[in-house]
Amino acid sequence: MMSNREEKTPAMKTLVKNSKEQAVGCFVRHHWDENRSQSVNLKWNWGGMLVAWLLVMQAAAAGWAALPSAFTQPAVIWDTNTMMLRGVVHPEGEATAVWFEWGPTMEMTSRTAVTVLSPGEGLTWVNEQVSDWQVRHVYYYRLVASNSTGVVRGMIQMFGMGKVVAWGWNGYGQTNVPVELSDVVTMAGGYRHSLALRREGTVVAWGNNEYGQADVPTNLSNVVAVASGWDHNLALRSDGTVVAWGRNDSGQTDLPMDLSNVVAVASGGNHSLALRQDGTVVAWGVNSSGQATVPEGLSNVVALAAGGEYSLALRRDGTVVAWGANWYGQRNVPAGLSNVIAIAAGDRHNLALRREGTVVAWGYNDYGQATVPTNLSDVVAVAAGGHHSLALRRDGTVVAWGQNGLGQTNVPAGLSNVVVLVGGKNHSLALFNIYPMAIPKAISAIRGIDSLVALQGFDENPETLSFRVVALPEAGTLYQCVNGARGEAITFPGTSVTDVGGRLIYVPPAIGSGGLLDGFEFVAHDGLSESAPTRVKIYIDIPVAVFTQSVWPDGENNLILRGAVHPYGLPAAVWFEWGPTMEMENVTVATNLLDGDRLIWVSQPVSGWEPRKTYYYRVVASNSIGVVRGAVQMFGTGQVVCWGGQTNVPVGLSHIAAVSAGGDHSLALRQDGTLVAWGNNSYGQTNVPAGLSNVVTVSAGASHSLALLKDGRVVAWGWNTFAQTRVPSGLSNVVSVAAGAYHSLALQQDGTVRGWGHLVLTNMPPNLSNVVAVAAGSSHSVALRADGTVAAWSLSDYDSYVKAPIGLSNVVAIAAGWYHSLALRRDGTVVAWGLNNFGQTNVPAGLSNVVAIEAGEDHSLALRQDGTVVAWGRNHFGQASVPGSLSNVVAVSGGLGYNLALVMLPPIPPSIVSQPLSRTVRVGEEVTFCVGAQADPEPAYQWWFNGTNLLSEATGPCLMLTNVQPAHAGDYQVVVSNSVGAVTSEVARLTVATVWVGSVGLESGGRLSMALHTPPGRVCELWATTDLALPMSQWTLVTVLTNETGRLEWSAPVGAEPGRFYRIRMP
Repeated sequence: MMSNREEKTPAMKTLVKNSKEQAVGCFVRHHWDENRSQSVNLKWNWGGMLVAWLLVMQAAAAGWAALPSAFTQPAVIWDTNTMMLRGVVHPEGEATAVWFEWGPTMEMTSRTAVTVLSPGEGLTWVNEQVSDWQVRHVYYYRLVASNSTGVVRGMIQMFGMGKVVAWGWNGYGQTNVPVELSDVVTMAGGYRHSLALRREGTVVAWGNNEYGQADVPTNLSNVVAVASGWDHNLALRSDGTVVAWGRNDSGQTDLPMDLSNVVAVASGGNHSLALRQDGTVVAWGVNSSGQATVPEGLSNVVALAAGGEYSLALRRDGTVVAWGANWYGQRNVPAGLSNVIAIAAGDRHNLALRREGTVVAWGYNDYGQATVPTNLSDVVAVAAGGHHSLALRRDGTVVAWGQNGLGQTNVPAGLSNVVVLVGGKNHSLALFNIYPMAIPKAISAIRGIDSLVALQGFDENPETLSFRVVALPEAGTLYQCVNGARGEAITFPGTSVTDVGGRLIYVPPAIGSGGLLDGFEFVAHDGLSESAPTRVKIYIDIPVAVFTQSVWPDGENNLILRGAVHPYGLPAAVWFEWGPTMEMENVTVATNLLDGDRLIWVSQPVSGWEPRKTYYYRVVASNSIGVVRGAVQMFGTGQVVCWGGQTNVPVGLSHIAAVSAGGDHSLALRQDGTLVAWGNNSYGQTNVPAGLSNVVTVSAGASHSLALLKDGRVVAWGWNTFAQTRVPSGLSNVVSVAAGAYHSLALQQDGTVRGWGHLVLTNMPPNLSNVVAVAAGSSHSVALRADGTVAAWSLSDYDSYVKAPIGLSNVVAIAAGWYHSLALRRDGTVVAWGLNNFGQTNVPAGLSNVVAIEAGEDHSLALRQDGTVVAWGRNHFGQASVPGSLSNVVAVSGGLGYNLALVMLPPIPPSIVSQPLSRTVRVGEEVTFCVGAQADPEPAYQWWFNGTNLLSEATGPCLMLTNVQPAHAGDYQVVVSNSVGAVTSEVARLTVATVWVGSVGLESGGRLSMALHTPPGRVCELWATTDLALPMSQWTLVTVLTNETGRLEWSAPVGAEPGRFYRIRMP
């Protein structure tokens, strides 16, 4: 015989643990008796309400029963002020406690009363009324079920009341939402018409009325749900009965006899479905494809969807059953599809929402309606139109895809706070909430000085807004504002603001030093409803945060200096210091920033810098608290040096502004914004897209590449097995990119991070913002915040390698290797963490004055202020053995077993490789002198004439003279110079011929004719001979001519000897 004993079983411990996670106090006393019966006394304290009951459970000797099944269902309006939360539970053979969690935030801190289901109960619909909700708010809710095996939480859904917005085809006015329509709780969309269910349980219809589908039955009331087919409608009433109207040529509105206890309805093309409380399905209407023939034995159904000529049912085990037409595979439920919590059917395609918030689609896909957007997640509801698809995300935004010939997927810009989403044949409907909004703000305060805080809100009628303080500051004190000065102290949460302008006085703590973040929360009220709480951040004596960012090339001769600044509530002036020495004697124009609580990116173009020189720069900001200088960085354009496993740098590669080393391929960004790639090309990672230009930064992943364009767009190519090159549609305003092994990251100008590829967003810190830098490793990501702290996330298997050291702060740069990470602190020291199997996180003792860091696969790099590089970690290819001669480095990058360095090689003085040549030309002709020279930086040229500097335009490698005259005759030289030297060419002599014979020809009879060119007025002697060997004294004078105009034509006299030679002589 077994003695009685008291203990906590593992299952009960799980229940207690899960309850604590939900801030629910629970005391469990567990007693076993001889018959293996167990009595469990549970006492919950929920918000001060004590609930106690006794559960008696019979456990089989073989073990425990399964977890209960729990499906959150759409909430329905019950009366004007009451919303009915609904869910479906199956106890699975165990006594089960059921309740709802709900509230205006994702924390869902409100809980309904508990319903206890006995072990023998089957599929059970659970309904709980809530009345303390406000119109024009978004509310979240979910069903929770608990038994001895554990706690199960249903999918989060949303409810609310607001206005309808419609878009897409409007040929019959189906998107012309009635202007006066308000207080809507849900909608339905048909082929050419639309429905809306209002707060008081009445229905409004608009659009096509060919079949009476827009004629709502008189006195129709107490409606809790609606559905629309192509041309007919269904309305579910609170008593479980159904009303139908509209087209009826196939019996789609002929309700079956004794139809009752209905909990949900769905309308297909010309057929109708009803779900009864016992989990069975009733169907009627057209049945040409078997769409109204419910499969025999179908039970435990928790949701329905009706397509064009087929039907879907969701069972309590999370699987989907389909029947009816299958011409496009719409009935072919994907193998293994499970954990489904909601379904939707279009004309010929289907959507299934899984418990983790992802979507699966199948069926007709000619318009992409069954191609779910990459990385679509956090979905709480789905809807299907004719050939388009819709998803409602947890944040109240809408994603649409598929056919868009009529604008049905053109989601209105800025649409948010959506709680219900509906698809019509070729149009879409969304219910969104309009309620007062308290506008968050940030101010700066200085110890010992009172600060005036003006609360702000937004509403359709802002004149009605008032404010309440709902959470007090922790450090300072709030006072009512009376005539701009302190009034009564606010000492209790919930205090109304008495100043009609919403002004308060904040008094910071009088003692203490250093920066301090304080704040309080308030709500806005418009007389009807109240906003969600919003925080006022108060920065006390916090200096501006500044982060120097990498430079961007901007054409052949310009660069853009960049920085990120967070003002922390105070106006600030921002500028850059830069120059060829650490003194950075050049200062850019200052940019004035208004006070604010957001990250601001600043930039300034610079010119006048020279290639082959190392330049230093930093961003500087100043406000009333003081001046803050960012970390020093370096820039320059030079050549690439490689060491380790990859050393095949393309010959002649020069004028490089940035480099990036990948798995076994490399990228180099030229100063002109074009890109060069080399190395392994198994996945096309070195196939730079044709015409790619205006690139400002690059990143090489394991086998893919990213390029950021000057306009903020991202281009990707290479390995795409995990969608790492599938840049999210519409991604813009990007300021930095990072490529990992299987994923990609983009940092946007607003300080948020976008990622794509393999499980990239898993465990991303919630509300990650104010990010100033990102880095991507093999299976982890790192982000640097504006406050100098680091966030890191990864696949859960690598958490131990990823998490940044506790207390890490004052960080100015980050880097990620395969499984380790680096952080550069403001003082120039380096911190490393993660996998250390090759010593890659063993930072060398005494390492300081570091200005940049990089991480390779299993090794680490640090660039010091003096242009030298330090490396440590794995060295199997020599990647940690820095070449002894390496210096003048301005950037480094680590890859898989190798490194790249951007090096400023010493400048080369000019040398002449080809001299200008002497020339003889006639008057009026043109002549060109050219010199060939080599130099780096590019040289300048200045031509000289007879020892005199020519005009300013004579400054190229070639000098051209047109319409040459005798005055141009003389000696020409060119001086070739750059910043490190000059060289003068040899003399090139120009001779200008003033006398010559022009055109020569034969006239009739074979007589010679010629044109003589001389200076005007000159006398010319024409001599002739038949023997060129005779001296001039034996030649015969033929004639003496005077050239009056400068050109004289002469012909040989008749009978002149043939074969004579002529010579012109100027006496």
